[in-house]
Amino acid sequence: MIRTRTFRALSICSSITLLKEECQIIESLLTRNGYPLNLVRRKIKNTIDQFKTTKTQKSPKKTFFVPITYHGHKTILMTNKIKSMIDRIYPMTNVIFGYRKGLSLSKLFIKNYKSTDPMNIGVIYKLTCIKCHKEYIGQTQFDVNHRMNQHKNGLKEEGKSTAADHILNNKDHEINFDRLEILASDNNKKRIEKEKQTVLRI
Repeated sequence: MIRTRTFRALSICSSITLLKEECQIIESLLTRNGYPLNLVRRKIKNTIDQFKTTKTQKSPKKTFFVPITYHGHKTILMTNKIKSMIDRIYPMTNVIFGYRKGLSLSKLFIKNYKSTDPMNIGVIYKLTCIKCHKEYIGQTQFDVNHRMNQHKNGLKEEGKSTAADHILNNKDHEINFDRLEILASDNNKKRIEKEKQTVLRI
């Protein structure tokens, strides 16, 4: 009787305050029916303790994987401190730190283009309409092939590429984005100046 009513209280109460109130009602009801008060309280406490133990056993720790850049032994010391703090505050949480290599000096200053000709990066280029011979001059700091793909995607939606808009707005006109002419190659500032000079010459 005591065990059954206590389990019912545990299942319907959403807070500790409500659980205490429900346990007091159980105590009052059972003592009026001849149950010893100490027996009732002991059975209620044992039932609650058993419920908490069972719930803890059924709830495995939640595991979180956290990537972190490795900067030597201090990184390990820091992650150990964080893990100890989490274990103390959130005992049902398991944090696993994964160490990854930091950026090299070269990667901080230049984008790594695999299998890319360095001469195709940071260029001024020219595209020519096959039908009307109108020329389009452009520049890019990245791989020029990537820029050509952007022009091709511009054929799907107007306003994305001036060269692609020329094709969309002029029937039977065609620009072969795979047959471009590279006019110059230089750093960002000089490249923009060269683009202006090239456009003026053309």
